[in-house]
Amino acid sequence: MNNSLILSSYTSPQETSISAPARITLLYIIVGGLWILLSDQIVSLFVDDIAYLSFIQTLKGWFFILWTAGLLYTLIQRDFSMIHDSKQALESSYDATLEGWVQALDLRDKETNGHTQRVTKMTLRLASEMGLNETEMEHIRRGAMLHDIGKMGVPDNILFKPDELSDEEWTVMRKHPEYAHDFLSQIAHLSSAMDIPYSHHERWDGTGYPCGLKGEKIPLAARIFSVVDVWDALRSDRPYRKAWPEKKVLNYIQAGSGSQFDPQVVDLFLKLMEDPALSTLSTDKSRDHEEKRQKSRSLPGSTVSAVNSRTDPISCRDHLN
Repeated sequence: MNNSLILSSYTSPQETSISAPARITLLYIIVGGLWILLSDQIVSLFVDDIAYLSFIQTLKGWFFILWTAGLLYTLIQRDFSMIHDSKQALESSYDATLEGWVQALDLRDKETNGHTQRVTKMTLRLASEMGLNETEMEHIRRGAMLHDIGKMGVPDNILFKPDELSDEEWTVMRKHPEYAHDFLSQIAHLSSAMDIPYSHHERWDGTGYPCGLKGEKIPLAARIFSVVDVWDALRSDRPYRKAWPEKKVLNYIQAGSGSQFDPQVVDLFLKLMEDPALSTLSTDKSRDHEEKRQKSRSLPGSTVSAVNSRTDPISCRDHLN
């Protein structure tokens, strides 16, 4: 379906019908005029006393005010409901588009298939425990889904290289957050979800990229996501290494607290991993967020290692998934 056809499908209703404000105004004028003409005639037929007529006219005036207020409320509420339904339909279309992009990325990189869904779910669990509100959670959900969107600008021979990357190839690979920024900045609806795609390769100690942000200057959403992203990447098989055991992964994340990761985020993440009761609670919270999001429709760096040595036991590629 081309863009002109899509545009016409949205503009044609406005071109062929009276706008809502004009329709309400016209109805108000008609009802008001009929009420003044007919009510005066009816009252004059049954009331002769001037004092009583004045009292009746006052009651009539108040009745007209209350009745038209009720009418206006009903009409405005109906139009607001239509606007709300249209907004929710548009939100659903946006989300379907995001899911389509994620599926396209998964089709391109079968080795990381399912990674986006897992890190999105876990990031929401962690964000909920940190007290983020529903609006922030929605931005985080979208940002997590799109965290790898910039890799669409990375050539296949670099993205899927089974061996370690050369310095020149790393320069290209590390541009993918900038590609994400350039792509998403053109979409106003996703501007609030930019933090994760653009900043999830920043490091707590300021040695990350693309901006070299340090500490709390790194957006909170990116600080939360980077822990989850590395956790999932290390637990998964890759062409250049086998999946790590859970304990080894958690030890690595603990060791990166204060250098690679936000210490507060790491502490809470490890508690989620170790405390079954807290883990269950956070799962419920992330599920609550999803349920609220769906209900509203019916009416939110994985960082590169500072160690670039080819002999380091963890590959830098693990921080790019």
